[in-house]
Amino acid sequence: MRFKLDDFTTKDEVKTAVNKTKWNGGNTYTDKALTLLLDEGFTVRNGARKGVAQVGIIVTDGNSTDPYKTRKQAAQVISKGIYMFAIGVGAVYRPELDILASDPSSEFVFTVDTLDALETIKRLLAYRVCKEKPTESMEEICRQQVADVAFILDSSADIGQSNFDELIDFIDKVVSNFDIGSDNTRVGLITFADAPKIEFNLDSYTKPAEVEQGLSNVRFTSGQRNTDLAIQMMTNQIFSDSLERKDVPRIGIVITGGYPQGITKTHEDGS
Repeated sequence: MRFKLDDFTTKDEVKTAVNKTKWNGGNTYTDKALTLLLDEGFTVRNGARKGVAQVGIIVTDGNSTDPYKTRKQAAQVISKGIYMFAIGVGAVYRPELDILASDPSSEFVFTVDTLDALETIKRLLAYRVCKEKPTESMEEICRQQVADVAFILDSSADIGQSNFDELIDFIDKVVSNFDIGSDNTRVGLITFADAPKIEFNLDSYTKPAEVEQGLSNVRFTSGQRNTDLAIQMMTNQIFSDSLERKDVPRIGIVITGGYPQGITKTHEDGS
């Protein structure tokens, strides 16, 4: 173990210790690392605290040397209530990542093509880790987190007026769980059919009542479902460099009712 939970008390101290860590080489004994995590990492003598969520993050770029022991140890770790995230780099064996991580794997497993690509998931990972507070409700967690959230809402003919109104109400209920403010969570909304439209941007409103009023002003338009154009608008205008906040996660939520007009282009823009 390079350092324990209670060895350092500031972020700078932790960063310095991480930067001093040297590469060892050798085989990939993932099971032994999990055993150390369980027997030493989350013990009271090494700084574990009662009533505080225990979160483990394993980063690996290959299959374990002993898959059977790895599977066995992973099950023991998760059975202790430890939240496990698995990050696979390169040509990893996805079934093993699923075993290493908590359920559902869609929320606890991340994969990137190269080590350089880890930069693209650091904010999302930090946001997910901070959510794992078992003593708090989802509403309490949401109010404590800071994020820039963009909703993309389908306003095409297939949706219809009544369903559109219900979706606006749904967004309103979701947003009510956020702590809205210029220094807290900010919300933007795009509607789309034949063309996308920014109903309001991240910096348009700074109070919950303003967001609620903004949602009440949104109108159903009808038309074809050009999802790709809405995604482009979100990327270029909602999440523009001028509106970006350092170390604040950017979250896009697409609400749609069917296949887009240009499915290939939509996949490309989504990627």
